[in-house]
Amino acid sequence: MTMQLIGWTLVHSVWEGGVIALVLAFAFWATRSSAASLRYAIGMIGLALMLVLPVATAARMDRQSSVVPSATKAPATPSAISAPASPSGVVSRSAPEPSSNDEALLAANSVEPAGTFAVIVDRRTWMLSTLEPALPWLVAAWLIGLVLLSVRMIGGVARTRRIVRDGTAAASEGVRLLVARISKNLGVRRAVRALEGSRLAVPVVVGWIRPVIVLPVSLVSGLTPSQLEMLLAHEIAHIRRYDYLANLLQTVVETLLFFHPAAWWLSDRIREERENCCDDIAVLACGGDRRNYTAALLALEESRDAGFGFAAAATGGKSGTLLRRALRLMTGGPAHVDLGARWIAGVITILAALFTTGPAMGRAADLTVPARLDVLGLLTDEPDTPKGMPDPAQSNPDTVLRYSGAGSFAERWRWAEQRARSLGSSRYWIGYLVAGDPSARSMYYSDRETPVRSGNSTFMGRMRIGSARDLIFTGAALAPLVGNHAPTSVAIFLQFDRAGGSDRLRRVHVGSFAFPVYFGGAPAIWLDSATDAESVAKLKSFAAGERTLEVRRDLVSAIGVHRDANAALPPLIGWLESRTESDAVRKEAAEVLGDYSDRRALAALARAARNDRSSNLRKEAIEAFEHMALAEATDTLLAFATTLESSSLRSVAVESLGERREPRVISFLTNLARGSGEPNLRTEAVEALGNMNQDGFAAIADLARNASNAEVRREAIEELADSQPPGRALDILREIIQSDPDRSVRLEAVETLAEVHDDRAAAILRDLVMRSLDPAVQVKATEALGDASPSESSVRELVMLARTHPRAEVRKEAIETLGDVDEETASTALISIAKSDADPELRRAAIEALGDQRSQASLNAVRDVARAIGPEDLRRQAMETYADHTDSQTAVAFLKSIITGDPSEAIRLEAVEILSELDHDAGIPAIRELAGSSGDSRVRNRARELLSER
Repeated sequence: MTMQLIGWTLVHSVWEGGVIALVLAFAFWATRSSAASLRYAIGMIGLALMLVLPVATAARMDRQSSVVPSATKAPATPSAISAPASPSGVVSRSAPEPSSNDEALLAANSVEPAGTFAVIVDRRTWMLSTLEPALPWLVAAWLIGLVLLSVRMIGGVARTRRIVRDGTAAASEGVRLLVARISKNLGVRRAVRALEGSRLAVPVVVGWIRPVIVLPVSLVSGLTPSQLEMLLAHEIAHIRRYDYLANLLQTVVETLLFFHPAAWWLSDRIREERENCCDDIAVLACGGDRRNYTAALLALEESRDAGFGFAAAATGGKSGTLLRRALRLMTGGPAHVDLGARWIAGVITILAALFTTGPAMGRAADLTVPARLDVLGLLTDEPDTPKGMPDPAQSNPDTVLRYSGAGSFAERWRWAEQRARSLGSSRYWIGYLVAGDPSARSMYYSDRETPVRSGNSTFMGRMRIGSARDLIFTGAALAPLVGNHAPTSVAIFLQFDRAGGSDRLRRVHVGSFAFPVYFGGAPAIWLDSATDAESVAKLKSFAAGERTLEVRRDLVSAIGVHRDANAALPPLIGWLESRTESDAVRKEAAEVLGDYSDRRALAALARAARNDRSSNLRKEAIEAFEHMALAEATDTLLAFATTLESSSLRSVAVESLGERREPRVISFLTNLARGSGEPNLRTEAVEALGNMNQDGFAAIADLARNASNAEVRREAIEELADSQPPGRALDILREIIQSDPDRSVRLEAVETLAEVHDDRAAAILRDLVMRSLDPAVQVKATEALGDASPSESSVRELVMLARTHPRAEVRKEAIETLGDVDEETASTALISIAKSDADPELRRAAIEALGDQRSQASLNAVRDVARAIGPEDLRRQAMETYADHTDSQTAVAFLKSIITGDPSEAIRLEAVEILSELDHDAGIPAIRELAGSSGDSRVRNRARELLSER
């Protein structure tokens, strides 16, 4: 009885969860422009319903005390459908008999038995008769999955505990003060601890009663202070919202519903909206500066590629959560704009299969739980990774039918539809060819479901490809399947789904003929060539009746590959200027129109840029002018940069001018940068000139030397770092350092020197450290020297500076820089300074630097300073540094030895304080012991006070 009750509850939960997911998908779409907090609340309510509704169903079935009766299986009537043999002797699955107008070609891996069977079942009795005996197996499978995922969940808890305990140390004083200030600003009353971890790849929040933020050590040193503040605000927003607890409960629900794709889809959406909520809170906490906050997110992403341990989000070109978050913040638009979620499609497929297929459904289902990146209890900014890559073994179609007659495109299409009905497959492809770019300047690829890889990066969507040398495609080459064609011609494949009795367009693939196509094992029907007018008319007809937003966008993009402007421009301009079309489709049309060197496209884009109701579309229209091969496109952008009402849109126009490398554009941008107009436009003008590389170098160099505005000079200096070849900027930077009247400009030039990848940069920095008359320049050059060339010679030079430079501030900077160097030469010098230097301030800097090195020899030196008779402030710092950078057990033993044996009462009491602050309360047992039995009354009383304060 119990087994049947659980089994039927699981069965009912499939369709119940599917219905909830469909309702939520519509709710997400309807609230796509609302606050992220609303979508988050909707998602959490939906996830709770997915758990509560099956429980309520079980309770109702239990009250009725009825068991679903067994039914007699309806008689099956098999009928064999024989498949003809191909000329090579290999059987074509469900292939029609070849006629004079077609021929069956088979993929190499399609060998199957010669024949298939169709089985007819009475749907009304099948579910009871088939599922009733299978219920015990269904429940057993669910219990096994539940146990396995529960073990994973317990392992997640253990890993979470280790995150805080192992390889961590208290954050620097500056970070702790920053955390306290942000917590106060956000109304977080709980004490928030901040730790730095050497084994982390991403920042995490652990705990909700006594929350802890753990930051990678590389993050603290690799981001600017403002970027660090913004990212800390994001993490503290998690604490304010009790997201750790919400994530814990969410994972429990995921574990119980592990078999349901809709639960995983919804859980992914909830996690994404949770990050969006925290982004919104962090932006408000940082003064509403969305642009700089987005830059902080992207800096976090870049730090991964630079070796900071952040393996990115969407990495590079991946379409992951971080990219959607950045787009949402910068555009103010929705993060998701369509109802076509693939998990919802999966749920519909499961339901259709459940109620329409034959007795094969009585067999055990193959349920695959999607891989996840997040661990229980950890809230990370780690971007989503694609749920799975296409299986290369399924690249080929199982059957290829080619039209071999001379009919019109309309006749060939009708033939393809007839052949599709005879194939017996639920999905099939229809493909044909149109003329591509005859100049072969660029190739084209667009497929939202088949990624293209380059190194560790993954790209999906619409791409112009100049060279495919380093790209990896998943798919089958077209020439062996459909015959040879020009590589630059464009193949268009449309995949149809016959579910529900009607053929529904599901997927669009458009690519240069030279690129492979991933067919996923579905049959393909090839119609050969079509004119642009025929192809555009067909695609336009599909777009008119298509409701799925993603497919509509793909159809618009597909029309954009046709070179016949007379055929393609009317529908594209119509979509752009439509009052009823969605902004997503209109933006796609605007982007595509930029590929046409036609005055009709230019005029339509210009109208949209000035008058469109959507500011996001106006921005897209301006950007479409970047690569338009018309002189008028430059004229239009120049006019936009000075006449558009919106300052932000004028900035977009200025930025787009950076792609138009013409003398008059360089002159315009130079004058704009020198002028007294808006600061943001001056900055954009400098950056646009920098993007021109060789063409804009002379203008950038002149601005760096001679612009009257110091901020413009600083911006120009930054752009010099990317000059090619690198060495040509060195003389300009050295000249600025020697002669610019503004110290901030001189320091910017010093910092930029470290970013120039040229051997002479280090020599110039060394000369500045020793000979500059400006102390600030000497300090900045010392810091830059550590960044520019981390070689053995530079380490020796830093050691020499730390020991002998006549300026104490330079010595201190050299000491701090050595703390980032894990070499014996650096450690030896720091140990010597920490133990014996005459300047207490430099000794303190050396102690802190030794802690940063984390080597055993460095920590032993810090311990020796803490135990030696000397200035108490140095000993206190050494105790804190040693306790923060060693494991808890060693720290407790060390501090107890100080408390029981040190002659200084102040040092003993300080050791008690440090003992009480150890991570994970590792020192509390020792504090209790001291409170009860210490022979030192001051130590005993202080220990009791600390215990009472807890």
